[in-house]
Amino acid sequence: MRFLRVLLVLGGVLAGWAVMDAEPPHVTRPTAVTQEAMTTMATTTTTEPEPVTTIAPPETQPPTTVAPRAAPSGCELEGAIRATFPEDPDRAVLIAWRESRCQPDARHPEGASGVFQIMMPLHRQLVADVCGGNPDVMVFDAGCNLRVARFMYEGSGWRPWAATA
Repeated sequence: MRFLRVLLVLGGVLAGWAVMDAEPPHVTRPTAVTQEAMTTMATTTTTEPEPVTTIAPPETQPPTTVAPRAAPSGCELEGAIRATFPEDPDRAVLIAWRESRCQPDARHPEGASGVFQIMMPLHRQLVADVCGGNPDVMVFDAGCNLRVARFMYEGSGWRPWAATA
Protein backbone atom coordinates (compact mmCIF):
# COMPACT_ATOMS: atom_id res chain seq x y z
CA MET A 1 0.00 0.00 0.00
CA ARG A 2 2.83 2.31 0.85
CA PHE A 3 4.43 1.58 -2.51
CA LEU A 4 1.24 2.56 -4.29
CA ARG A 5 1.16 5.88 -2.48
CA VAL A 6 4.73 6.62 -3.45
CA LEU A 7 3.94 5.85 -7.07
CA LEU A 8 0.90 8.07 -7.01
CA VAL A 9 2.87 10.93 -5.43
CA LEU A 10 5.76 10.42 -7.82
CA GLY A 11 3.36 10.25 -10.76
CA GLY A 12 1.72 13.48 -9.64
CA VAL A 13 5.07 15.21 -9.35
CA LEU A 14 6.11 14.03 -12.81
CA ALA A 15 2.74 15.05 -14.22
CA GLY A 16 3.20 18.48 -12.59
CA TRP A 17 6.54 18.91 -14.33
CA ALA A 18 4.93 18.03 -17.60
CA VAL A 19 2.21 20.55 -16.95
CA MET A 20 4.80 23.16 -16.06
CA ASP A 21 6.58 22.58 -19.37
CA ALA A 22 3.37 23.04 -21.36
CA GLU A 23 2.51 26.53 -22.63
CA PRO A 24 -0.62 28.08 -21.28
CA PRO A 25 -3.11 28.69 -24.08
CA HIS A 26 -2.90 32.51 -23.81
CA VAL A 27 0.89 32.75 -24.17
CA THR A 28 2.32 33.20 -27.63
CA ARG A 29 5.93 32.80 -28.48
CA PRO A 30 7.61 35.58 -30.44
CA THR A 31 8.09 34.86 -34.09
CA ALA A 32 11.41 35.25 -35.77
CA VAL A 33 12.32 38.80 -36.64
CA THR A 34 12.95 39.24 -40.34
CA GLN A 35 15.91 41.13 -41.77
CA GLU A 36 13.50 43.75 -43.11
CA ALA A 37 12.09 44.33 -39.64
CA MET A 38 15.60 44.64 -38.22
CA THR A 39 16.49 47.25 -40.87
CA THR A 40 13.32 49.19 -40.17
CA MET A 41 14.03 49.17 -36.43
CA ALA A 42 17.63 50.27 -36.97
CA THR A 43 16.71 53.19 -39.27
CA THR A 44 13.72 54.43 -37.29
CA THR A 45 14.66 57.40 -35.17
CA THR A 46 12.96 58.20 -31.99
CA THR A 47 12.12 61.77 -31.25
CA GLU A 48 12.79 63.26 -27.89
CA PRO A 49 9.67 64.40 -26.10
CA GLU A 50 9.01 68.11 -26.24
CA PRO A 51 10.07 69.87 -23.06
CA VAL A 52 7.16 70.86 -20.88
CA THR A 53 7.10 74.46 -19.80
CA THR A 54 5.32 75.10 -16.57
CA ILE A 55 4.19 78.63 -15.91
CA ALA A 56 4.06 79.43 -12.26
CA PRO A 57 0.98 81.32 -11.09
CA PRO A 58 1.62 84.97 -10.40
CA GLU A 59 2.36 85.76 -6.83
CA THR A 60 -0.77 87.02 -5.26
CA GLN A 61 -1.10 89.43 -2.46
CA PRO A 62 -3.35 88.46 0.44
CA PRO A 63 -6.65 90.29 0.32
CA THR A 64 -6.70 93.46 2.31
CA THR A 65 -9.54 94.68 4.42
CA VAL A 66 -8.46 98.30 4.25
CA ALA A 67 -10.00 100.27 1.42
CA PRO A 68 -7.83 102.71 -0.50
CA ARG A 69 -7.94 106.17 1.03
CA ALA A 70 -8.24 108.09 -2.23
CA ALA A 71 -11.70 109.54 -2.63
CA PRO A 72 -13.05 109.37 -6.18
CA SER A 73 -13.72 112.55 -8.04
CA GLY A 74 -17.18 113.30 -9.37
CA CYS A 75 -19.20 112.45 -6.27
CA GLU A 76 -21.59 115.38 -5.87
CA LEU A 77 -22.56 114.21 -2.39
CA GLU A 78 -18.98 114.00 -1.13
CA GLY A 79 -19.38 116.87 1.34
CA ALA A 80 -22.57 115.44 2.85
CA ILE A 81 -21.04 111.94 3.06
CA ARG A 82 -17.90 113.28 4.76
CA ALA A 83 -20.05 115.21 7.26
CA THR A 84 -22.12 112.10 8.00
CA PHE A 85 -19.06 109.87 8.56
CA PRO A 86 -16.40 112.19 10.05
CA GLU A 87 -14.41 109.34 11.64
CA ASP A 88 -13.76 107.61 8.27
CA PRO A 89 -14.85 110.00 5.51
CA ASP A 90 -12.62 108.66 2.72
CA ARG A 91 -13.92 105.13 3.12
CA ALA A 92 -17.51 106.36 3.29
CA VAL A 93 -17.12 108.28 0.01
CA LEU A 94 -15.43 105.28 -1.59
CA ILE A 95 -18.24 102.93 -0.53
CA ALA A 96 -20.92 105.35 -1.80
CA TRP A 97 -19.03 105.61 -5.08
CA ARG A 98 -18.69 101.84 -5.49
CA GLU A 99 -22.26 101.15 -4.47
CA SER A 100 -24.07 103.75 -6.57
CA ARG A 101 -21.60 106.20 -8.10
CA CYS A 102 -23.07 108.54 -5.48
CA GLN A 103 -26.43 108.57 -7.26
CA PRO A 104 -29.44 108.92 -4.94
CA ASP A 105 -31.75 107.28 -7.49
CA ALA A 106 -29.59 104.16 -7.99
CA ARG A 107 -31.58 100.91 -7.99
CA HIS A 108 -30.44 97.29 -7.97
CA PRO A 109 -32.73 94.51 -9.23
CA GLU A 110 -32.46 92.66 -5.91
CA GLY A 111 -33.84 95.62 -3.96
CA ALA A 112 -30.84 97.73 -2.96
CA SER A 113 -31.61 101.41 -3.29
CA GLY A 114 -30.05 104.84 -3.06
CA VAL A 115 -26.56 106.18 -2.43
CA PHE A 116 -25.50 103.44 0.00
CA GLN A 117 -27.68 100.77 -1.65
CA ILE A 118 -29.86 100.08 1.35
CA MET A 119 -31.49 96.64 0.98
CA MET A 120 -35.17 97.49 1.09
CA PRO A 121 -36.41 93.91 1.55
CA LEU A 122 -34.44 93.86 4.82
CA HIS A 123 -34.47 97.49 5.93
CA ARG A 124 -37.85 98.90 4.88
CA GLN A 125 -38.95 99.37 8.50
CA LEU A 126 -35.60 100.93 9.44
CA VAL A 127 -35.97 103.48 6.62
CA ALA A 128 -39.50 104.27 7.85
CA ASP A 129 -38.30 104.63 11.46
CA VAL A 130 -35.28 106.81 10.64
CA CYS A 131 -36.80 108.98 7.90
CA GLY A 132 -40.58 108.79 8.29
CA GLY A 133 -42.89 108.84 5.32
CA ASN A 134 -43.09 106.16 2.66
CA PRO A 135 -39.86 104.14 2.90
CA ASP A 136 -40.05 103.11 -0.77
CA VAL A 137 -39.83 106.79 -1.71
CA MET A 138 -37.67 108.10 1.13
CA VAL A 139 -34.82 105.65 0.49
CA PHE A 140 -34.07 107.62 -2.72
CA ASP A 141 -33.75 110.87 -0.78
CA ALA A 142 -29.99 111.39 -0.34
CA GLY A 143 -30.31 112.78 3.19
CA CYS A 144 -32.51 109.88 4.31
CA ASN A 145 -30.22 107.31 2.70
CA LEU A 146 -27.20 108.83 4.47
CA ARG A 147 -29.00 108.81 7.85
CA VAL A 148 -29.99 105.16 7.43
CA ALA A 149 -26.44 104.27 6.38
CA ARG A 150 -25.13 106.09 9.46
CA PHE A 151 -27.54 104.18 11.70
CA MET A 152 -26.39 100.88 10.17
CA TYR A 153 -22.74 101.93 10.51
CA GLU A 154 -23.19 102.71 14.21
CA GLY A 155 -24.60 99.21 14.77
CA SER A 156 -22.30 97.15 12.53
CA GLY A 157 -19.43 99.28 11.27
CA TRP A 158 -18.71 98.79 7.58
CA ARG A 159 -19.88 95.13 7.62
CA PRO A 160 -23.11 95.81 5.71
CA TRP A 161 -20.88 96.99 2.86
CA ALA A 162 -18.14 94.38 3.34
CA ALA A 163 -18.00 93.56 -0.37
CA THR A 164 -17.11 97.14 -1.22
CA ALA A 165 -15.51 98.40 1.98
